[in-house]
Amino acid sequence: MAISDTRPAESYTCNGKTVFPFNIVESQVADSMTGKTRTQYEYDEMRVEGEVTRDKLIAAGIAARHSVEDEIATINNFLKDKVKYGPEYQEYQEFRQGVKEMATLADVVERIEPK
Repeated sequence: MAISDTRPAESYTCNGKTVFPFNIVESQVADSMTGKTRTQYEYDEMRVEGEVTRDKLIAAGIAARHSVEDEIATINNFLKDKVKYGPEYQEYQEFRQGVKEMATLADVVERIEPK
């Protein structure tokens, strides 16, 4: 998760990768040095190397929160005990579906308005 005092751009290039901030949450926090309240943004980032495609966006979006090892563990835990691991698996699936929807929208926008 990234944290910034400025709202992130829709996309930008960093170290040769195209970065897409998502799940942006704006909050008011107290500055530890001054005690003043300031706006802060927390967000996940999809980092895509090379040509930006829907599949790469999906993989990068999921990887922003779940490593491959975490994904395998979540799925295997659910298969072992659906009751105990059902909520964790459901959260993972909802996140994954949201990333897929976002990637589809980004891919459509890129085709309509190429940079």
